[in-house]
Amino acid sequence: MLLLGISFFIKYSFDQGWIGPLARVLMGAAFGLVLIGGGEYCLRRSMRNFAVGLLVAGVVTLYFSAYASHAFYDLISLDAAFPIYCLITGGAALIALHSGIQTVAVMGLIGGFATPVLISTGTNQQGRSSPASSSRCF
Repeated sequence: MLLLGISFFIKYSFDQGWIGPLARVLMGAAFGLVLIGGGEYCLRRSMRNFAVGLLVAGVVTLYFSAYASHAFYDLISLDAAFPIYCLITGGAALIALHSGIQTVAVMGLIGGFATPVLISTGTNQQGRSSPASSSRCF
């Protein structure tokens, strides 16, 4: 009941504008890190099945927070979003290696392969000329 009440209060504060976009993204990232920390704690306490759920949920929450920061709120540019996605994917790989949980590795792979789609602008950037490519060497 308490969790439900907190959820409705957070939704109400979003609707009223009490919590801005930066705070929303930071809260999401902090929640993802808390989920990962809870998963590590459960892993040490021999609650492996519960740890799998928490670790995967934490990684997914970090991906959603990164996506919201550039796609919904324009807090960061696409050039800054790519390294953040790479850090999340690398973190998921490290968590999977440390814990030996294949599900976290699969989620990291899905996020890693989804990164180009998530940061796509829908335009062809290959034809873009740069100063180095405009000078010809014969």
